[in-house]
Amino acid sequence: MSKSMSMLQFIMDCDLIDPGFSGSQFTWCNGWAPNKRVWKRLDRVLVNQDWMNNYDSTNGNHLIRTRSDHSPLLTIAKNTFQATTKYFRFLYFWTNEDGFKEVVKQSWDIEVHGSPMWKFHLKLNNTCRCLSQWSKTYIDNIFDNVKDLEKMVDDLEHKIITNNTDSNRAELNRINALLIKAYKTEERKRLSLKKIRLNDGNWIEGDEDIAKEAISFFHNQFTREYTDSNFSILNCIPKVITNMDNADLTVNPSIEELKDVDDLLLMITDFFACNQIPKAIPKEEEAVLSAFAGIRKTKELDETFF
Repeated sequence: MSKSMSMLQFIMDCDLIDPGFSGSQFTWCNGWAPNKRVWKRLDRVLVNQDWMNNYDSTNGNHLIRTRSDHSPLLTIAKNTFQATTKYFRFLYFWTNEDGFKEVVKQSWDIEVHGSPMWKFHLKLNNTCRCLSQWSKTYIDNIFDNVKDLEKMVDDLEHKIITNNTDSNRAELNRINALLIKAYKTEERKRLSLKKIRLNDGNWIEGDEDIAKEAISFFHNQFTREYTDSNFSILNCIPKVITNMDNADLTVNPSIEELKDVDDLLLMITDFFACNQIPKAIPKEEEAVLSAFAGIRKTKELDETFF
């Protein structure tokens, strides 16, 4: 308890508030053997009253651990007086699925009434709604798969806290592996490149044709028939640093300047006093000091630094 008093005092001094959390009650696990395993809540979300005045619904979610011994924290802050808008998310891999074009055509052909602008707006809404329903029904929403696996991992972690058996740990490892695979699948589908448009407006598809076009594009970007050695155009840029400034930067420091650097002078003095070199000093610094000692005579050093 004494170790946490400073943290508690800090929270009180700053008038911080714990808005609460959902998920596992612990955010850290040492991952040791069952008889030595430790669970703690080391990470937390703290806000002040000004924050709560702007976001009256704030909650910290303790997400599942996948690649770290700490649970990531997701803070959801909302203002309940403002209505939230759920936006449509188009997934490009839909275009390669069977039935995509038919769904778009059928939804776009639904009869609507009103001004041309209003009709276009309604057709877009119909298309978005139909695509979302089609994706959930026939493709199986990849985002829902990830959420289901995250829920299973969270449940298993709760179960292990009270019943830490070999079978429960094996099941947790299996679901964790499936979750990581689902993360990668989701990322690949988001970042997949199926076709590109050329400068003339035409589209090309297929991995081989896209690769050839990419190589050709960058080859043309970095290949020139001649080298332009005339840099006179740069003279229009005002010179802030003069040639004298550049020369000063390359001049070796004088002995008097070195003496002004107290830390450097004390280190060299300590080195030639044959004191032990701390292990924290990198080998490169130790080699420089040794070389410096080899090319200087003790008498010259005495005269220079002492």
